[in-house]
Amino acid sequence: MQSSWNPTPGPRFNKFVSEQPEEARASISLSSTKILSRCRDPKFPSVQRSQLVVGEVQSGKTMSFTGVAALARDNGFPIVIVICGTKDNLREQTEDRIKQDLRIGGDGGANPWLMVSASDLQRDLNEIAQALGRWNDPVLPEAFKQTIIITTLKTVGSLKKVTTAFNNLKYDGLEELPVLIVDDEADQAGLNVAEAPDEESSVYASIGKLRSTIPNNDYLMYTATPQANLLLRIEDHLSPDSVTVLTSGADYMGGRVLFGEGNTFVNTISPQDVSQAVKPDLHLGPPPSLKLALSYFLVGMAHAQQRGNPKPCSMLIHPGTTKKLHKVHQRWIKAILESWKPMLSDPSDEAFKQCKKHDFEQALNWIQTFPEFEDVWREVSDDAPVNNILHYISFWIPKIELRVINSDRDAQDISVEDWKQSPGWILVGGEKLARGFTIENLTTTYMPRSAGIGNADSIQQRGRFFGYKKRYADLLKGWFSSDVRDAFASYVEHEESIRKELIELDNSNEPVRNWRRKFLLDPTLHATRKQVIKLLISHHKLLKGFIFRQDRLYSAALVSGQIAVRDRLKPHIQRATKHPKDTRTAANHAHLTTNMSLEEVVALLVDIPAAPTDKELLDARLFAIRSLLDDSPNLTCEVTFMDSLTARDREISQSAEGDNPENWTINNLMAGRSARYEGDAKLVSDDLITVQFHSIMPLRNGIQFPEILAVAIHWPAGMREGVIWEVPDQR
Repeated sequence: MQSSWNPTPGPRFNKFVSEQPEEARASISLSSTKILSRCRDPKFPSVQRSQLVVGEVQSGKTMSFTGVAALARDNGFPIVIVICGTKDNLREQTEDRIKQDLRIGGDGGANPWLMVSASDLQRDLNEIAQALGRWNDPVLPEAFKQTIIITTLKTVGSLKKVTTAFNNLKYDGLEELPVLIVDDEADQAGLNVAEAPDEESSVYASIGKLRSTIPNNDYLMYTATPQANLLLRIEDHLSPDSVTVLTSGADYMGGRVLFGEGNTFVNTISPQDVSQAVKPDLHLGPPPSLKLALSYFLVGMAHAQQRGNPKPCSMLIHPGTTKKLHKVHQRWIKAILESWKPMLSDPSDEAFKQCKKHDFEQALNWIQTFPEFEDVWREVSDDAPVNNILHYISFWIPKIELRVINSDRDAQDISVEDWKQSPGWILVGGEKLARGFTIENLTTTYMPRSAGIGNADSIQQRGRFFGYKKRYADLLKGWFSSDVRDAFASYVEHEESIRKELIELDNSNEPVRNWRRKFLLDPTLHATRKQVIKLLISHHKLLKGFIFRQDRLYSAALVSGQIAVRDRLKPHIQRATKHPKDTRTAANHAHLTTNMSLEEVVALLVDIPAAPTDKELLDARLFAIRSLLDDSPNLTCEVTFMDSLTARDREISQSAEGDNPENWTINNLMAGRSARYEGDAKLVSDDLITVQFHSIMPLRNGIQFPEILAVAIHWPAGMREGVIWEVPDQR
């Protein structure tokens, strides 16, 4: 899908870029230009397009679409609609960011922006019509034309207000008006979850009506979790035509850093504490791990204040989705803080010493490993630095803002300006503090809730701890239930697999519809909620055992590739030795085994002749194996040549039907157990992937077919993997 035009940066975009961190400017310019170039040229009407823009959680997607809006303004787009998620707090947060980054309130000159919320559209229709009319004035200088930014929730009511306003707008030429629609968190709420093929869910239908009302539009779908968007029906108007992958800056900390091997971030909450946190017995009080996490937060916050970075610090407590749980944790935290404040006020008191020993010892041991620790705290006084930090905490505790964020009327949202009003924030909540919500300088996370049904995209969106945090990476700590910990760790490979595939699409500029959906996914997770999956996919779960046995061996088309593969196997057969598990006495038909480079074996398997059905299954397995090689290119594989590749007779399966030999299968590729032999299935490695090569003579009613190679692949224990694989020819 080739770009049809080249947007030109103008004064608004250049000003926006100039106000971003210097190290990010080139990347913002490049990505914004690429995204807009894949939209329509506003000078010419065009068909509707949908573009998927993929970032990472907390990686700057709002900054990206704000930059695209500024570039669109410079290139003649008179309207930008921003769909700001499903919750008011997220909408308000996004609106605040747009106002701040685009200087919506003006900068002392002609204001190029008119920002209107969905609820105010009807009131401002005359002003909007006048602003649009100025775009048609050939004499009016560009600086006096205004781009209208409309913000709306992704709800039926809010979207209907926008559609109704356009229907009531007294403006000729609405159908030709170039409009940019930005859907923030595009994988949420707006996709079609109706079960029947000819039905539409309510929010999805509302988006469709809006697009039909202003048909000359481009739809930009921003998300960090694109699974749902990629598994729509290809003909769906929200199925992406193109994809752009955003690159995070060097300071970004994602799953590989926080949950990969050797991380210092993750702490596991014990089952007893998880139970008390999510199903509290109020007679028992807060779980010890909650107090421990809170002590780490306070010590880290005090240290950050003393050294000047970061300010403020925040802690997230996410025990579950119920308001009752939120209130319980709020009371616990309040009681803990109120008990600690007087005990830490006098370092000479016995209560101070006991509190230090029982509640803060681990956190103090941790903070003392920081190279800067003594230099920072000896400036306070000549007393012991650990006493200084605890004494300071007693002064900081009253200044900490403890707030529940949920849908209760009493719950208070946090504006951009609010964050600087307190040195520390402790936020308790559930879904309202998950997807899309930015928590300033989040250093400490306490998440005892379970992984639920295991939808990978939903779990990843809880990761408010991801983001540009390297400048205070030393303060980051998280406490998680074991299944949530494992889910985040498993997601790392899944996310990298999707991004790798999408980056290739992005760089090649190929239409997304041409891409065969395939990516890695842990067997314990689901890609997304099943209601939105409209493509036929299969989740191949690679666990211990044989994951592939080639059995369609009757087609003459398989014969032509045999000689080349057998020739490549000869040197390996010559150095192979008898398999130690082969207990038979026949020397000339011994099972021979050798270790080979896994990369070399994959190259062999790619070229192995196979019927289409077998090839499809084999390709899914090789996709998973290649991912292992990406991380560990020197992996080896156990290769066994069954019966030294002497041909074995195998009859056609009684279940084989039809006249097409490609569909005929043999009976029992592997020899079974006997009195002197445990069977072919036992000739596998406990630690390595095992590939068995069999030489088979297929038979049908006593008639021999050409001798053919057949492959079996065994997956060892401890190497769990999964692959999402689009079923071919089912679109």
